[in-house]
Amino acid sequence: MLTINGAEMPSPSEMTVTLEDRGETSAINALGQRVADRMAVKRVVHLTWALLTGGELAKLVSAVNAGVFFTAALPDPAGGTFSGVFRAEERSAQLHRADGALIQWKNVTMQWEER
Repeated sequence: MLTINGAEMPSPSEMTVTLEDRGETSAINALGQRVADRMAVKRVVHLTWALLTGGELAKLVSAVNAGVFFTAALPDPAGGTFSGVFRAEERSAQLHRADGALIQWKNVTMQWEER
C-alpha cells in the first residue's frame, strides 16, 4: 500500500490526503465574477500507525530522513495510486513498551508535503 523510494513500508492505520492549491491569486473582475490563477495542486499527507515495532519505526524514519526529499507511492483519493516526491514535515511517536529487546511504539504520526 505504501512505498518509499521503492521499498515497501508498514501500512498506516489511518491516512488523510489534503489537496491544497499553491500559488493561487484571486480577484473580482469588472463583471463581479471571481477569477483565479492557480500554479499547482499539491498533496499534504497525514499518516498514523497505531502500533509499530522498533524495527518498523526505524525503517520508516530512515526512509524519510535519508535525504531532504523522497519518492513515495500511496493510494490516491482521485483514484488509483499516486507517486510523488515528498518531504517529511513532522514525525512523532509515543513509546508504548520497552521490555528488554522488545520495543513498541504507538500513535506514530507523520506529515508529508509534496514537493
